[in-house]
Amino acid sequence: MACGTGAALLLVMISCVISAQDSDPLVVIYPKRSIRASIGEAVKLECSVEYKVRVCGPVRVVWQQEDREAVELTDPSRFLTVVSEEALEDGRTRRRQVVTEILRLIPRDAGTYQCSAGCESSEDTAVGHFISLTVDGQDGHEPRHSRATLDEPLRQIE
Repeated sequence: MACGTGAALLLVMISCVISAQDSDPLVVIYPKRSIRASIGEAVKLECSVEYKVRVCGPVRVVWQQEDREAVELTDPSRFLTVVSEEALEDGRTRRRQVVTEILRLIPRDAGTYQCSAGCESSEDTAVGHFISLTVDGQDGHEPRHSRATLDEPLRQIE
């Protein structure tokens, strides 16, 4: 196939995505992007997974940090994950939306992240592309005006 114009290339890309979603029992979808934030800020990672219910059965979807080894973002003191799900019009496919928020960035949060999904009833798995997170202020010092957390008692300044 010869390379075409932008519109023709876009049409081919859309066609490939549609045909992949029709044949694959499990597809991970989210936009490519890089994130830059400062120590102490919150960051949200969002992905959608479309899956065939009869093939997959229950589905497990997690965000993980991929730098040294894959570490799932499951610690409730550091991460908040919200999951929603809906049935699509075809009646055979469901879409699960997973949003994991890193509640308060620390230097070791800088790195590469990826959303992954797996079917319980089959061995089908799918992963999304990598997202890079840069944490500003990584000199080891907390920002001067950091937010208090529920664990920290409020101190009166005299």
